[in-house]
Amino acid sequence: MFRTFYIAQDERALLLRRGDFVDVLRPGDHVRFDPLRRYAVERFNVADACFHHRFTNYIMNARPAIAQREFHVIRTGAAEVVVRYQDGALAEVLPPNTRALYWKSYIDQRFERYDISQDFAIAPRLALELESARGAVFLATEGVTRVEVPEYHVGLLYVDGKLGPVLQPGAHYFWDFINYFSTELVHVHCAGAELH
Repeated sequence: MFRTFYIAQDERALLLRRGDFVDVLRPGDHVRFDPLRRYAVERFNVADACFHHRFTNYIMNARPAIAQREFHVIRTGAAEVVVRYQDGALAEVLPPNTRALYWKSYIDQRFERYDISQDFAIAPRLALELESARGAVFLATEGVTRVEVPEYHVGLLYVDGKLGPVLQPGAHYFWDFINYFSTELVHVHCAGAELH
């Protein structure tokens, strides 16, 4: 008559009744009156932080209290990017118009949000993290433009065909999810001269 579902410490589970979502089960024993065996659980290891499931949108939209209780709820606008860190290391870049759920668990998750409508330049600290993560996470080439300006040159940056900031020698990084960038290099004859 009664059934017990045990959820391990590194797990979460969806409680389903006749295939429909009921709740999210945390670690421990969960007892349900189920003489007709209509309940089932679907288990997830929280080491895989992102929750990909057919019920993702349903939980976000129809069960917001459960979504807030069990997940980090991420929504990015048309001109927003979110950078996700897992246990202190850069793990992922979420592009504009993303909807995602990440398990709240013993794994440390941090999310940094950027408005790229006007502030499309990537700060040096983040640019270094992106370079270090290249090939290991989404974003290696997608969503990021890298411009290298050689010594004794400046770069004329064009944003969507319009002249933008002048770039000094060195590497520069820009979010290119919503903008198109092109660069024209100009030789500076006097060493140390800057063009503003």
